[in-house]
Amino acid sequence: MLVGEAFVRRWFGDNLRTLLTKMRTMPADAPGSLADAAYVDIMSFFLESSGFPAGSDELRANPERLARILIVDRDGTGGAVPNFSLVQVVGCLTQPSDNAWVLINSSEPVRSRDLADSGPADLKASEATALGTHSFRLLDYPIFGRETYKATKVQVKGFLIRQPNDDRLNVTSVQSLGQSCAP
Repeated sequence: MLVGEAFVRRWFGDNLRTLLTKMRTMPADAPGSLADAAYVDIMSFFLESSGFPAGSDELRANPERLARILIVDRDGTGGAVPNFSLVQVVGCLTQPSDNAWVLINSSEPVRSRDLADSGPADLKASEATALGTHSFRLLDYPIFGRETYKATKVQVKGFLIRQPNDDRLNVTSVQSLGQSCAP
């Protein structure tokens, strides 16, 4: 289903850039054959048909801007990304005294559709992501070669595991954003 409740469940917590990327794979017999403006118009139609309100500006195929527009509940209240979802967060990588790796001052988790490292456009959008107040313990984090990321702003992808007072990420990708988190 491309509209209604099925649409909301499928894309909740994701961003419009990811939706546009998926739409560019259509039609199946000629992916990417439409102009970007046509794909954005079709995306706008799906959003409107699913009950989402119109925004104050017309949507355009601007990857950085679309990455910042999240698909939330139609009433705009948001809500938490479901447990065990593949997510992406931005935060500061630390290693407390127990030798576990922890992401502090993290942004709110947003859905991701890709386990692998991000491309340049996605990393550029992540650089602009403001730090937040969340903290995540990183599971299965490969230590080798990543010590240089300590005390830096990083983008992390992984599966979200929510536990009382101890949210975790089963890590699939960690990439430095090249900015220091040192005070």
